[in-house]
Amino acid sequence: MSGANASPTGRSHKETSEANASPIGRSHKEMSGAHERSECEPDRAKPLIKASPIGRSGANCSEKGIGLVLALMILLLLSLLGAALLTATTVDVWIGDNYRTSTQLLYVTESGIEAGRETLNRGMIAASSVPFIRDERLLDPSGREAGRYSVSLLRANPLTLQSTGVIGAARKTIEVRLDKSGFPNPAAAITLSEGASNDGVDPRLKTPAGAERFVDGIALNATEIFDPAWDEIIDLGSVGSPGDYRVVVVNGNCEFGGAAGYGILLVRGDLTVRGNFTWNGLILVIGQGTMRVTSSTTTAWITGGVFLSRTRGVYRNSANSLGDLLNQLGPAVLDLAGSSVSVEWSPAEMDHANRRFPYIFSSYREY
Repeated sequence: MSGANASPTGRSHKETSEANASPIGRSHKEMSGAHERSECEPDRAKPLIKASPIGRSGANCSEKGIGLVLALMILLLLSLLGAALLTATTVDVWIGDNYRTSTQLLYVTESGIEAGRETLNRGMIAASSVPFIRDERLLDPSGREAGRYSVSLLRANPLTLQSTGVIGAARKTIEVRLDKSGFPNPAAAITLSEGASNDGVDPRLKTPAGAERFVDGIALNATEIFDPAWDEIIDLGSVGSPGDYRVVVVNGNCEFGGAAGYGILLVRGDLTVRGNFTWNGLILVIGQGTMRVTSSTTTAWITGGVFLSRTRGVYRNSANSLGDLLNQLGPAVLDLAGSSVSVEWSPAEMDHANRRFPYIFSSYREY
């Protein structure tokens, strides 16, 4: 009875101390383990509740390895940027190479056009699709080959020149139509241009301003230019030779005689011819438009043509040696003074006299 009815106070000291032990008295290891289980493991005695991703415990479990993922994404982005930069640089290099080749090819092909014009200036070539200049090398300043060109005369009327340039596998073709500069061939052996509608004169020569434009063009290509004072006279001797037709411009009065001349003689003042002389080509008196032949002339032979046109006023002085430009053509004067002068109209000689003048473009096409 005494054992069955023992009061709780009759327990042993050890049992009583263990039963009444406070959680504070637990070891650090036991407490830490309990804490971990409470955070990452659900309490078995409570129903399972899904943790919110916003909760502190869910964040601690799901963010493991996020730094590696971010590093890989940044590395991928940098790789894409590097590839884009490399591609852009490569494309720029290709564009630069293509532009340089295209520019060089244009220069090579245009060099062929210039070579063709120079060849035509030396004499007419029969029209043919077969190049008269074939695979001509063009060298750069260092002596290296920059490219090659071939040139052909496709048509004689209208004059059509074609040049093809080649650099490696690249090709370019330029086709141009050319007009001969210089002075239009007069329609007769002696032409006095006074603006008449039916005189056969080129329409561009029917006004003082139009005729003066031709004068300016001839002066640009002249081999000799003389500028006497308004009251002086240039005594002109022999000019050129059968193999060297010249272009002589006298900006004033001129005398010619006792000699032979080849080419174009342009006098902007008064022209006086005397004695025995011959001229092959063109004699142009544009300005004062006056040509006089002295009575002492016994043998004078002109093969080609003579053209007279008054474009300037008679009054001249030291400040205005050529005279004022007229509004319309004045009367031209040809005074033979009873002398015998033979003028044979010759388009061949006039063309030869104009040979020094370049061909100019009237149209241009490249492909």
